[in-house]
Amino acid sequence: MKTFWQFKNYAVVAIVALFIATIVSCSFKSETAVPKPSPSITSFRRIEVDTTMALFSNYEKPDCHLTINFDIPVEATSKSALEIVKTMIVSLTQEGIYANKGNDLEAMIRNYTKTYIRKYLQEGNYALLNFGDDRAAEVTWMSYEERCEGKQLFNNNGIFSYSVSLYSYTGGAHGNSSKCVASIDLGANRNITLKTLFNAASLSRIKEKITTKMCEEYQQNVDIEPTENFYLDEHGLTFVYDQAEVEAYTDDEIAITLGWDELKPLVTETNSTAEKILSSEWNL
Repeated sequence: MKTFWQFKNYAVVAIVALFIATIVSCSFKSETAVPKPSPSITSFRRIEVDTTMALFSNYEKPDCHLTINFDIPVEATSKSALEIVKTMIVSLTQEGIYANKGNDLEAMIRNYTKTYIRKYLQEGNYALLNFGDDRAAEVTWMSYEERCEGKQLFNNNGIFSYSVSLYSYTGGAHGNSSKCVASIDLGANRNITLKTLFNAASLSRIKEKITTKMCEEYQQNVDIEPTENFYLDEHGLTFVYDQAEVEAYTDDEIAITLGWDELKPLVTETNSTAEKILSSEWNL
């Protein structure tokens, strides 16, 4: 009888131990199942430049006026996220011609400022050969202005969107405006392109939608393709066009937004970015 009870007690202990182990195992599984926070840019620094340079030291006009306002990312949840965003911002700024080793954005802005002023003075000195003492012509044609702004458009669920807007006036009836935009999937560490989300058939449908909206919103009846100059945010996908692309001048931004309700049925590619867009967890 003693052996029997000893065996029975051992069996009970084994069953209890197995039960506890099962609970602990489930608890561990539950904890590991919690999704990791999406990568993001966590802080920015605002860089501002506001400078005026007169062409002649003894005259107030003509001059050039340069203003720069940039949101510079300084911290992120991962080093790779910060680096790919900095690389994207450099590429959006004058096609990256002010790039430097390490993508130092503050150094890029300093170089931008120095180069703009130097080019203005060079062009002004050259203009003197043509205008001579004609002060009216000098003031009219050598009064320059440039405004450049870089800002974040979206920073949620691992998707980061940014824009660089440029206005430049170098004489004439009006200046020229442009806006370069892009979006990055920080989790996949890559730029989001049209091919990331759509196949050829979907892009054809998107073209039809853009053409219709261009006519309705801008009264421009143009045959225009979806541009890679687009960004994602909580409203949907926004295509941004230069004035020359639609053969029209306007002070307003030329942008066509397709909302998520009409876009999601057209997302056809199979990859992590497309799956994220289609997921109800994106909280759009």
